[in-house]
Amino acid sequence: MSVDQESFVMKHVFDNFLMLESNEKTSFCGETKKHFGAPWRIRISRERSMFKVFLECLRFCGKKTWRINSEIKWKIPKKDGKLFEKTENYVLENDSLPGCCSLRFLYENAKEEYMIDGKFEIEVQVLIIGTIGIVRPILRNFDDDAAKEFSDVVLVAENQKFYVNKMYLSLHSTYFKTMFSVKSEEPENSEKAEIELKDVDAYDLQKFLEVLYGEIEALNDDTVEEILNLAGMFESKTARTNCLKFLIKTSDRSLKMKFEIALKHKLNKLSSMCISDMSTVTELRSVFPEDPKMYEPELWAELYKRLLDLTR
Repeated sequence: MSVDQESFVMKHVFDNFLMLESNEKTSFCGETKKHFGAPWRIRISRERSMFKVFLECLRFCGKKTWRINSEIKWKIPKKDGKLFEKTENYVLENDSLPGCCSLRFLYENAKEEYMIDGKFEIEVQVLIIGTIGIVRPILRNFDDDAAKEFSDVVLVAENQKFYVNKMYLSLHSTYFKTMFSVKSEEPENSEKAEIELKDVDAYDLQKFLEVLYGEIEALNDDTVEEILNLAGMFESKTARTNCLKFLIKTSDRSLKMKFEIALKHKLNKLSSMCISDMSTVTELRSVFPEDPKMYEPELWAELYKRLLDLTR
């Protein structure tokens, strides 16, 4: 399936370039940012005499095939004041984790030409030409005439407006219930109140609201973690329950990945299921932390009980 072309820009300044001096394999990552419904980041690494720059798409690599055809323009300021520029076409797909495109230089050359005051600066311009297996349908419109007619409040994320109903949100979110209870005591205004949600991604909010409004198809392995994050932020038992059901019954993620999600979001039912489904000692040990204090005694009890079962 093809989509309209979409573009975005990633930038980062690495101030730890000199830490690559060691011949050991060393890697540093820039800030992860979401574009095109997926997290992206810039990473630099040194492997012996080679210096590499990566643009990585951290989209989940599950069983479903996906592919992104892209045009990448690299821009790197040089020490002499000039600008290194290179444009290439790349195909990012789910046969590798993560999908990425890269540049390679000899480390000594990169150090001589691109290190400025101990820093390495890079800009990557990305043009998405087409995709296969990536469908980002809008399952419910929150800004059409019907939504506007039956709404009494407007949520705003990244300048995008979502026309919703206070009563419905209050039924599914303790956060909004408390907010609207306080605001109901304020003098009435004929205009619909607009509530800006700072640091909330508009696409994530779209998917979160879709789940609240019964569009369970909005849940997939790419959206479930962000929906869980908003479920925690907005104290929504409805969204948490639906995410839990998806992770238990539908998700293609590995048991280890599910276990990590369960711990992060305190989904005890999911963590217990993961432990009981682990069928080898190696698989079980893969979730043991380096610092034992990271796990509660109750969790260790579950893990050791399963370990005993597997070694009998």
